[in-house]
Amino acid sequence: MEKKYSIIYVDLESLLDIRQAILLSLLSEEEVTQIVFSNDYNFREIEEFPKVSKEQYQLLYSNLNKSLLPNSTITYIINILETKIANLEKRNIYYNETTFPKLLINSYPFNLNEKERNIFRNMVFMKLKNKCEIDIVEMPIDNLTPYFIKTNNIITIFMYKFNDWLSKHSEALNNIKLLNTIFYFPSLFAEKPSSEDLSKIKKYNFNDIFLFMQFLYSNITSINFLPIFFYSNLIVADTIIKKNKKIISSLNLGEIEDVDISSKIQVS
Repeated sequence: MEKKYSIIYVDLESLLDIRQAILLSLLSEEEVTQIVFSNDYNFREIEEFPKVSKEQYQLLYSNLNKSLLPNSTITYIINILETKIANLEKRNIYYNETTFPKLLINSYPFNLNEKERNIFRNMVFMKLKNKCEIDIVEMPIDNLTPYFIKTNNIITIFMYKFNDWLSKHSEALNNIKLLNTIFYFPSLFAEKPSSEDLSKIKKYNFNDIFLFMQFLYSNITSINFLPIFFYSNLIVADTIIKKNKKIISSLNLGEIEDVDISSKIQVS
């Protein structure tokens, strides 16, 4: 009998802190260490960093390549993936189902060769304690269509550049609804919202733009915005969470529910 899979998709920009590697291309190791451990970095709202101009950063960010990967550390998203996979296993037991979890890692645009893919696959496989199969693909987001997602039973998606994906696929998403798929995006703005933007959403009784976006797409798919420190170095993010255990436990992050904790957590 052919295996039936429940697929979790994640891109490398979610799984690795590529931002850290870009900064190391522009600044000293000491300067970058200070930045990545700072509140400004771990609670940022846009991709702007001290001592680096927006133009400098965007030039490197628009030309991502695998030379950045050795300096990119694993993010807290790996722990969330482990939780998601464990929840799928529990669901199988509870509902007497036989679907198998599979992790689909998109390495685009880093263009990994077969040897590099195998090394990376083995690393993630060990991090996840051998709990699921892992495939690595090189797929531009143009090809990650709603049709592809639906027909391949991709039930969870972790994507860093969500604005790019939504701008390309919003029309198709209106025609092919993904009601059984959950998207997880970072709580990041392309540009800081203006007072006019905030006034517009207040007319609909919203004070948070991310919650407003979730509402707008709620009849099409499920979108959740995660705190940006989840996309930071695993050790840094874990330290933030451990210092705020009471708040974290009250938010039930084990299920990675619809939460916004970045405004409630402090790092000293």
